[in-house]
Amino acid sequence: MPIRIAVVDDHTLVREGLRGIVQLEPDMEVSFECDTFAKAKAFLNGAPAVDIFIVDILLGDDTGFPLIELAKRKKILCIVVSMHSTEPYISEAMSAGANGYISKDSAAAELIAGIRAVSENRFYYSKDIKSYLASSEDNPFTKLTRRETEVCLFIIDGYKTKAIARERDISPNPVSVHKANAFRSLGINSTRELFQLVKKNGLYREE
Repeated sequence: MPIRIAVVDDHTLVREGLRGIVQLEPDMEVSFECDTFAKAKAFLNGAPAVDIFIVDILLGDDTGFPLIELAKRKKILCIVVSMHSTEPYISEAMSAGANGYISKDSAAAELIAGIRAVSENRFYYSKDIKSYLASSEDNPFTKLTRRETEVCLFIIDGYKTKAIARERDISPNPVSVHKANAFRSLGINSTRELFQLVKKNGLYREE
């Protein structure tokens, strides 16, 4: 039986490219693909007949992190394929349950290598991700918990505390706690300092 793969990315060209690479392999097939968080969540909440779930970090209607968590609960292996090849994205994805992380700058052969490694229950990082991780041991964002990282990502995107709470369907108080803990761990006191820190560490989103 071929390795059955689902692909979630909000860019049609990327999905078509991933599908084309995968389907050159005789023992792999793309059995599902979609472009939004909502469609992917509905798929995972069903009875998905897939072995590996490939997902981007930023989708049009949400992030990929909750999808990674859901895939893990469904016992589906997950690979992130993203243009975001720095922290805190990598740690956030792996903490959510991803089995591999491949940057979109990688060659097609790395995608296939990643699928094969993950299908054998091994973790996989593309070469540039491994190189980055090896050189970023002092990156302050690695100190943060998953929730603290998520709050920082929302702040970077311009969300205020109440807006973050609405997005995550929780009260503002835990958001404020995660923000305070994150700022304390990072050694900063303001949003302006957070922006300076993320720019320094290559985290600023050039959307």
